[in-house]
Amino acid sequence: MNKLYLLGDCHLSVSRDWDREAFNKFIDWFEQQNFGNKEECELIQLGDVVEKATNLGDTLELVAKFFTIVCKKFKTIYLIGGNHDHRLVHEKSQYATQFLKYIGDSQIELIFKEQIFHTKNGFHIMALPYRRVEGKILDDYYSNELPEEFYKTKVDLVCGHVAIKEVKSFYGGINISKFHGKHRAFGHIHTRNGQFKEDYCGSIFPFKIDEDITELPRIIKCLTSKGLSNPIEIPQFIKYENMKFGEKPKFNKNSNKLVHIYTIHNCKSVQQAKSEYPNIYIRGIEKIQNQINVKTGEKIELFITPLDALNNLIKETGMIIRRKTLSLLKNILETS
Repeated sequence: MNKLYLLGDCHLSVSRDWDREAFNKFIDWFEQQNFGNKEECELIQLGDVVEKATNLGDTLELVAKFFTIVCKKFKTIYLIGGNHDHRLVHEKSQYATQFLKYIGDSQIELIFKEQIFHTKNGFHIMALPYRRVEGKILDDYYSNELPEEFYKTKVDLVCGHVAIKEVKSFYGGINISKFHGKHRAFGHIHTRNGQFKEDYCGSIFPFKIDEDITELPRIIKCLTSKGLSNPIEIPQFIKYENMKFGEKPKFNKNSNKLVHIYTIHNCKSVQQAKSEYPNIYIRGIEKIQNQINVKTGEKIELFITPLDALNNLIKETGMIIRRKTLSLLKNILETS
């Protein structure tokens, strides 16, 4: 039976201290999976193969390692362009995944523009990759300005690297009701939460603490001629931990099946934390600022971080911030 597998965001990278170990654990797991007879199996990767559009040799080596394995398991691989894969150079779109068509002995097809097509094994697909459309917002372009065939054609699968607009949500996204697919599979959103949680695959693991909680597990979807079959659930590869400065960590680097990534509390600086704990992965610290209760004279301990301040501001004021802007702010504050 022909099978079309659907894999979400990978964000392959070696820029963080724990990246190499975490991604290699995923790649080793992926290599052990039995997807079926190669000639009957195809794969669509739903965008953001890499974390950054420009990569150094170690990251490219990691990407090449993964896709060498992928090519051994699938007859044809379709790579959808993602926003992290993309960069404008002299006003021309470049994707970090362009070189992958030269990897392995399977056919790798790159999808950087919206299209309707049949896979080599006959699945009818509509693909909506991330791309730049001059003078337009991509969500609006996909929802209202595509050629008429995109809104009339019935396909087996609508997929892409864009968010789906939720009812009564101020976040962006495409109007999914405009498209006629028997099934849906989208990347870009790393968790499987909310109104359209069934339509996302989720990233291969949470890349930030706020992506750790997901209503449905991260999966590799599988489409057959009979419809969606049982997905492959992606196991947990990383775990975010909290620890007070001075305590002994339960897990060191390379000490467990999981990669444990710590936030150190009651600490003056990241440098102090790394000096004290050279054998664990540290994503950041939480500083403490003491205040005095003017009525009782007691000290009040408050965790003060830029990200906490942003979250408190949003909560207290009811401020509405678009998804992309909020994501950018959190990225900046988490690394500050």
